[in-house]
Amino acid sequence: MLERSGVVIIENDRVALIRRVRDGATYHLFPGGGVEEGETRGDAARREAREELGLDVVVGRLVMTVAFGQSTQYYYAATTVGGEFGTGDGAELSLPATFHTGSYEPVWLRLADLIDLDVRPAALAAMIADGAIPDEPVTIVEPVPSPTARPGGAGTQVAALDPGALVVGAARLTMPEYAPDARTARATLATALDLGVALIDTASCYGPHGAAGDGVNERFVRDVVRSHRRPDALVATKAGRLRASDGSWITDGQPEYLRSSVERSLRALDVDRIDLLHLHKPDPAVPLEESYGTLVDLVAEGKVHRLGLSNCTAAEARLAAAIHPLATVQNSLSPRMHPQFDTNLVLGEHVLLGWAPLAGVRPDEPASDAGFTDVAAQLGVSPIQVALAWLRSFGVTPIVGPRSPAEVRECASADALVLDDQMLGLLPT
Repeated sequence: MLERSGVVIIENDRVALIRRVRDGATYHLFPGGGVEEGETRGDAARREAREELGLDVVVGRLVMTVAFGQSTQYYYAATTVGGEFGTGDGAELSLPATFHTGSYEPVWLRLADLIDLDVRPAALAAMIADGAIPDEPVTIVEPVPSPTARPGGAGTQVAALDPGALVVGAARLTMPEYAPDARTARATLATALDLGVALIDTASCYGPHGAAGDGVNERFVRDVVRSHRRPDALVATKAGRLRASDGSWITDGQPEYLRSSVERSLRALDVDRIDLLHLHKPDPAVPLEESYGTLVDLVAEGKVHRLGLSNCTAAEARLAAAIHPLATVQNSLSPRMHPQFDTNLVLGEHVLLGWAPLAGVRPDEPASDAGFTDVAAQLGVSPIQVALAWLRSFGVTPIVGPRSPAEVRECASADALVLDDQMLGLLPT
């Protein structure tokens, strides 16, 4: 069970909230977040008050418990003892105002106004608006959204896929050769969701080597997405590759394997329909018409919403699109892979996603091109941020694979970065 803690701070008939503006909608949240490893619920409530509001508080009694699926939120009455309202330094508040996911703003609202506003959870807002906080904590059980609202649910209605400016890949959070500790892994994906990332990329084989790793990454993504109540977040997974116990990759495009893989992914993600399913890699031993055609059948059966191809050529993408519309193509595109751009830069009516986009600019590996460092120095940003903006200039939406909250924030901050012609002239073309 995942736990979150929040604070209820009332002063002079006003309550401290976070005003959230996103996609034209305005709503308010009680300050709060996940309970981290080694923290008590009270510790987490104090930390969240500091990070989101800039206030030092004394945490008092439990006011309300809200159970939601596999997570529980604990709201505590709190009293301000220091700090300055509006000076929080949490991840959500650190991005430039131009970031596409909107804004977070600490505000004081009159209790009398709560009833007319979208304040979440609504039961807590109604209780304090009435001024009738009971002596004993109230427990509320919110229903888990139906399949029409869950990540990957059958009712996800999006005419055209819009992954946003940045996709976050979860592979490096559970694969043994990359994964940080469990606490950092959860915090990393949670930060991406808090910052409004719209699409999370996973696969059944992104876990420990061998059969034991099947579905590990998908279940990890499911649990973090649910704990953050982001039913709008889309989840992309893949079928057609598996990992042997020695870590080697095996491609299997046989219809029987693809069907069984999708059924396992549906169970791991706990959805009725997968938002976006990629054929992980065309199998040279199986005609693409058979492999991709199997996925098309799964769309017709209502088990998959959109289809994509990964690790494919332009010819393979054209063939697939002639069978059934392609939502995405996902290929390796990075500074290090630039010599292969002519092959991997598969443009078309689909969205082009670039995996491993930071190869060649990560600080722990040799630089592929000095131009990224030079442009970064001119702009006062990092080579990573320059590389992301450079990829977007080709029409690529990067899939970053962060391993810490700081890496998520660094990548997300590049959303507002635009390179002019002079800067692009210093980079590979």
